[in-house]
Amino acid sequence: MQRYEPATADFSAAIRLQPKEAFLYLERAVTLAAMGRHAEALADRSEAVRLQPGLAEAYVARGSSYHALGRHKEGMRTATRPSG
Repeated sequence: MQRYEPATADFSAAIRLQPKEAFLYLERAVTLAAMGRHAEALADRSEAVRLQPGLAEAYVARGSSYHALGRHKEGMRTATRPSG
């Protein structure tokens, strides 16, 4: 898990510089999920959806976070009907 912590910090620094860049939130979410921090990953993925509603990858990733948290119905709903 230690190898993900520096990457998470780097993405956090990049987000401070470019807070409206959806892909940075998606990438940080990958590192958070790898460390088992699924609620934080969900928050980042939801922010990516908010910032770029047309980004299909963000909805799929958010669905994955819901599933990791055991919130399967929400995961299916977010992946099949992007409603934010």
